[in-house]
Amino acid sequence: MALKLDMSKAYDRVEWSFLECLLRKMGFHSRRVDLMMERISTVSYSILINGEPSQTIHPSRGLRQGGPLSPYLFLLCIEGLHGLITKAAISSDIRGISIYRNGPRLTHLFFAYDSLLLCRASIQECTHIQNLLANYEEASGQKLNREKTTLFFSKNMASEIQDSIKDLLGVHEIKQYEKYLGLPSFVGRHKRASLAYIKDRIWSKLQGWKEKLLSQASREVLLKQWYKQSRLTL
Repeated sequence: MALKLDMSKAYDRVEWSFLECLLRKMGFHSRRVDLMMERISTVSYSILINGEPSQTIHPSRGLRQGGPLSPYLFLLCIEGLHGLITKAAISSDIRGISIYRNGPRLTHLFFAYDSLLLCRASIQECTHIQNLLANYEEASGQKLNREKTTLFFSKNMASEIQDSIKDLLGVHEIKQYEKYLGLPSFVGRHKRASLAYIKDRIWSKLQGWKEKLLSQASREVLLKQWYKQSRLTL
């Protein structure tokens, strides 16, 4: 089974104490940690009411979205969840899935705040996942949005086990992940048909360009795109 996590207001809920402890645990120099925490904790906000700024608000947690440092700090926070999952995999609490026979087992995929957990569809492993997610939520301040978190089962899974797992985790089931990170989740043997939408999107953008309004450099890009399109067609 696959569990696609959705964290509610992921940036706004990060606890500063958790981030600081994590940075020190990962071996960052104390001076660098102090500078980063000073950058985070000195932020303030003011709301405009009828055009006039209100009283200054000083938050006690969260990362400012749009800041150049915030995405990297959030990725470091995800290392806490990565550590919990890795520890559970080492102790065989979570077995993950293997792409081929006797191959390495894959337990999770992370991209920014997009997380995908992979494990056996059993009550025991789901209980371990629920416990480690609860530990991560308590330490980091993150909150799992169970309304947007989705669950996917393999085709050979009994419906009774599926219902038990859905009741345990309290999340919705979907029959297929249409896309993950912008690409189709299931390609199969018909790769040309599955990826044809990429060519169609490029062609639609080219169709909308106005050649007479393009500069010399833009016309060169357009010609290269037409050349690539003709080769794809052939």
